[in-house]
Amino acid sequence: MEITFKNKLSNDFSILLLVCFDGKTVDQKAFNNDNIKENFEILIDTKEFKNNKSYSDDFNIKSNNSFKKINISRISSLRTVTDIERFAGKKFSEIERKKNLKVSVIVEEKNIGEIQYEEIIASLASGFNLKNYSFRKYRSKVRPIHASIDKITFITNNPDKVEKKFKYFEKISQGVFLTRDLVSEPANVLFPEQFVQSCKKLSKAGIAMEVFDEKRIKSLKMNALLGVAQGSVKPPRVLIMKWNGLKKSEKKPLAFVGKGVTFDTGGISIKPSGGMEDMKWDMGGAGVVAGLMYSLALRKAKVNAIGIVGLVENMPDGNAQRPGDIVKSMSGQTIEVLNTDAEGRLVLADILWYVNKKYNPELIVDLATLTGAIIVALGD
Repeated sequence: MEITFKNKLSNDFSILLLVCFDGKTVDQKAFNNDNIKENFEILIDTKEFKNNKSYSDDFNIKSNNSFKKINISRISSLRTVTDIERFAGKKFSEIERKKNLKVSVIVEEKNIGEIQYEEIIASLASGFNLKNYSFRKYRSKVRPIHASIDKITFITNNPDKVEKKFKYFEKISQGVFLTRDLVSEPANVLFPEQFVQSCKKLSKAGIAMEVFDEKRIKSLKMNALLGVAQGSVKPPRVLIMKWNGLKKSEKKPLAFVGKGVTFDTGGISIKPSGGMEDMKWDMGGAGVVAGLMYSLALRKAKVNAIGIVGLVENMPDGNAQRPGDIVKSMSGQTIEVLNTDAEGRLVLADILWYVNKKYNPELIVDLATLTGAIIVALGD
């Protein structure tokens, strides 16, 4: 899907999306058809439009012996960039039902609090871009997928300024897409060693990377992490990613710690078979850390940050950790393993201790896919 920014509406669109707040400051010079202008003026004067802050409706206009679809949406209830991106994603889902569409977008010239008009357009473009993601790597040619939206063009008086702001969002989305790619891979493809290989692109963006192999992990006495990994033929890895955007060594870094269980059978305390295929997602925390670090580097963020992920596979073979085993973590504490499906805390214990002692960070953000604990705490 191509996203462009122009200062004039052409007539080659399939759908024209009009995004309004109250409709009073829409640049009607952008309309290239009197029917659009006339219908728009009638619609924004209706009680339904005036009284509904989240209004959305379609109408058709005649243009060169054919009909063009117009969608008008009111977004007066939105307050943040995330709100705007989410709105764009929902709108994408609404209009993507047809194939090979060319969408043009005109946004009412207004600010939302401190969010400037140009940033609103860039946020809308970002929402469309994020929603357009699809993981198609393993789709066979027997079931081809056709692009639903070929092109989205945003009409604005200052296309260069808006495009520059969109590039900022686009760099963030590249980190999001890296995370989505990682969590979408099956576990027979993405195991600890391959996770590291998949993150090599981070070094090209300026991230300094350090990898601990099994020998190094043993020498550091990360025995809690090793205990989880010992049942798998896939050796563990610890991946450290460093971004120095401030260039000030005296400034404490921020630390992001990710759980990277590339597949979690539960070990000897094996999970029920129903839904176990989803346990390829148990490296989601590590995937988020990798995507975050990539985004920081791509947009040259003014921050010093450390990302560390513990990568293991939790399997139930003859060498697997048993319930009742006792391991000693890197911190020197002994841990009795009552349930081998409580593996995430063992992986995280060692890498949390390491990053805290080695880098003395300002704060630590711990990212883990504790699915069972979340349901206990918050419900379905």
